[in-house]
Amino acid sequence: MIDNHLELLDSIQQSFKQKLQHLLKEDLRSFRESRKELERCREGLENSLNHNAEVSRKKGQEVQEASSAVQVSRKAFRERVLDYTLQINVIQGKKKFDILEFMLQLIDAQAGFLAHSHMVLQNLDDYRKALAAEVHQKVLEGAREHRDLEQKLISMKHKDISDEDAVRQGDGKTSEVVIEGYLFKRASNTFKTWSR
Repeated sequence: MIDNHLELLDSIQQSFKQKLQHLLKEDLRSFRESRKELERCREGLENSLNHNAEVSRKKGQEVQEASSAVQVSRKAFRERVLDYTLQINVIQGKKKFDILEFMLQLIDAQAGFLAHSHMVLQNLDDYRKALAAEVHQKVLEGAREHRDLEQKLISMKHKDISDEDAVRQGDGKTSEVVIEGYLFKRASNTFKTWSR
């Protein structure tokens, strides 16, 4: 399931990267070229207007040529402005469309991942139930062992354990307590005495 989620994230990243590269390479490149053409037309219009302003009004032929050049430059500039604004609007609309399309793909991918995860979890339902039963059984066994240990502890507390640590010498019934404690050790000589 984790591998599927990583695969989903990787495909989302690749798709988003592809959309951004397409936007940067194709759409913005044509937008920059249109802007450069618009700037050239604007400069041409400014030059025509400057030339028209500098022409002496006494020379009729030059005035007419300058005014016709201004009209042609204005017409070309208006066409470029209209093309430029149209391209801006197209890019804006396409950007919205691309974003919505990407979001739809993202939602579809998430829905597919969740459906696949749900199917995997349904397949694990039998295992989950068996594991829950086994855990319940272990809890019951642990509680039983705990109760048994408590009962043993209580029964041991009620026993008389005063002579338990004593060391006895002799045979069975007539043996006497010689020395008590865990610090004593029996010597290996013939008398078998106890020493510290």
